[in-house]
Amino acid sequence: MWGLGIVKMNKKGFAVMFSWVFSVLAGIIIFLSLVYFAVQHTDLFGKISEQVAVEELDIAFASLKSSLIGTTLELDKPIKLEFKCGGGTDFEEKLFVNGIAGKTLRGKIIFAPEESNSYKFNIFTLDWNAPFKITNFIFLTDKHYNFIDLPEVLRNKIPDNIKSGTQNIGVNFEFAEDLGTINSCVYGDKKVYYKYDDKLEEYYGKICIGDTNPYPFVGTAFIFAAIFSDQNNFKCLYDLAVEKSKDIAKIYAKKLENIECRNELTKEEVEGLDVKNLYNVGIIAERNDNLLRRGECESLY
Repeated sequence: MWGLGIVKMNKKGFAVMFSWVFSVLAGIIIFLSLVYFAVQHTDLFGKISEQVAVEELDIAFASLKSSLIGTTLELDKPIKLEFKCGGGTDFEEKLFVNGIAGKTLRGKIIFAPEESNSYKFNIFTLDWNAPFKITNFIFLTDKHYNFIDLPEVLRNKIPDNIKSGTQNIGVNFEFAEDLGTINSCVYGDKKVYYKYDDKLEEYYGKICIGDTNPYPFVGTAFIFAAIFSDQNNFKCLYDLAVEKSKDIAKIYAKKLENIECRNELTKEEVEGLDVKNLYNVGIIAERNDNLLRRGECESLY
């Protein structure tokens, strides 16, 4: 189980409690404290203060993008956070504080409710691997959750303050360890059909979230992406994540050019990575392992 860092703040200052020590946390705590100051003084500084809050949250998310962390931001008064993701070819996610100062969160993938009104926000991250690391997914919520049939190994990845235990509150999401022939979803369902791949050591499957179109996925982090985002945001961020995987695949394909004994793996295969397809992801992982077994070869990742 992860340790969970908690940031609690009040008018006299703030106290920081954390269960592990990583130097990167210090910077994140500073950024979150600046966010706290900005939102606490919106009555005095109005729009300018909210713009500062947006900017500081964006900086904090930049740190979270490369760090595995769980933390809580607790304020003296509620604020409204909005995460809006546009479709089309832009795949842009924007952040608003109290309806002001839309900031494009470039390069960051934050799965959150489209709108949250609270004084307390829980944040944690997971890395997305398919098969090599693509990025960290950032999750933000002000809710508690009920998890029906969620495997214990997945439940243990979620910070305690997000799980509702036996209380019948929050958001329900169902899980089924059976892919079967799932080609469509029941309208309105929120359900993850999953399997575990021993070679990849990752979950894969299909996600039903609101409409009849299932979303195929490879990578455990996508299960949490479905849980912690609204239907519209999930669809947009799903596409954004797929686009980001293409950029990362190009980087690894470039690295492959410098591996002399790369016969097991071609540049075209890496550049053509389809993170929605288990077979495609598995082939790259298998051939990367073959490079390692040969001893004299450098691995791709």
